[in-house]
Amino acid sequence: MNAAKMARGLRPFPHAFSMPLLPDPTTAWDRLLAGLPAVQLPRPEVVDPEAMPAWARLLLHHDEHMTEIMARHHGGPVVVEVQRRHRRGDDYWRQIVLRIADRPAIIQGGLVRIHLPGLMPSVAEAILLERVPLGYLLMDHQVLRRIELHHLIRFPSDPSLTSWLGGDPGAPAWGRLATLHCDEEPVIELCEVLPPLREGAV
Repeated sequence: MNAAKMARGLRPFPHAFSMPLLPDPTTAWDRLLAGLPAVQLPRPEVVDPEAMPAWARLLLHHDEHMTEIMARHHGGPVVVEVQRRHRRGDDYWRQIVLRIADRPAIIQGGLVRIHLPGLMPSVAEAILLERVPLGYLLMDHQVLRRIELHHLIRFPSDPSLTSWLGGDPGAPAWGRLATLHCDEEPVIELCEVLPPLREGAV
């Protein structure tokens, strides 16, 4: 399916919003990698929504949980695989991939930094078990949450991206930097990335 057909098939998001310009994308990226020193990825650049292909913009330019968006778009429940993790004091980092439960293909990757004292102990403990995607887990525990989208980003083509996410060698990858507020506290920092795909390949 090409990008134009895919864009027509996606349901528009219910409202437009303006993205805050903070935190600085360089600082946000460095903070995410600080706890994951083994992760070697190219530094992304910030882009405007209009610079993204339609399919990537519709999957990323919103203030909803990516877990819900991926489940809706791919038509099945999402499962998580934690590939790397690190705990330092009160902070917990992880690198993950998401799949649809009965399918092998990776549908999204993520880098996550969580300030554990900002969550109820039962929620923090469930996160550390690494069994359930973050969006599902917070909803199951009825955590009041708000996603603040800061930046849409583009990664240049790089073998590290296809090694992590699969996709097309030579294609860029699109993503976003966001903060997840739990009970109105900025507790979770996120970089969410779609597998690199050539225009026209989706």
